Amino acid sequence: MICLWCGEPVAESEQHSDFKQPMHGECGFRTIMGSVAHIEHRCMCYVPGAGEHDPPHMTKRQAARAAVLAWTFWMQRQ
Repeated sequence: MICLWCGEPVAESEQHSDFKQPMHGECGFRTIMGSVAHIEHRCMCYVPGAGEHDPPHMTKRQAARAAVLAWTFWMQRQ
């Protein structure tokens, strides 16, 4: 199976049960919660003219993992 978000193979153990399509759990999270910039309120939703792009040095899966970490950090601060 190939992840619909990042294009990398999805092992059966990595497939998240909430997603009907082949997708890593962190990739599914990224499609719903947005990028790190969105989670940190640095995207165009909060800052006029800003972008919501993932860091260019990261793969899509790495950026998805970073979004999960950013969300976890943000939630712990609340």
